[in-house]
Amino acid sequence: MDFEELARAVDKAGFKAGEIQIRATGTLTIAGGHLALKVAGSDQVIPLVEDEQAARLRGEAGRRGTLTGRARGKALAVETFVPKP
Repeated sequence: MDFEELARAVDKAGFKAGEIQIRATGTLTIAGGHLALKVAGSDQVIPLVEDEQAARLRGEAGRRGTLTGRARGKALAVETFVPKP
C-alpha cells in the first residue's frame, strides 16, 4: 500500500489527509530481507520503516499481534506492537 498515494487521493477529493495512522493485526515477518507485517485475513504485506523500533522487533518475526504505526511513504514507522498470546 502506498500511503502517500492514499493521501494524494484524499486531497484530490477535497479533503486533507494529514498524518495517516494504521492499526492492524497480523504476523511480523521478514520479506525481502526487511521486517514487515503480514496482515491477518489477507495477502497484504506492509513493510516497516527500518529504524530502532523495527530493529528491536526483528527477534519477534513469526509472532502474531497488533501493530500501530504512522505512514512513511510506502512503509509504516512502528509505534507499538502488542503480541497475541
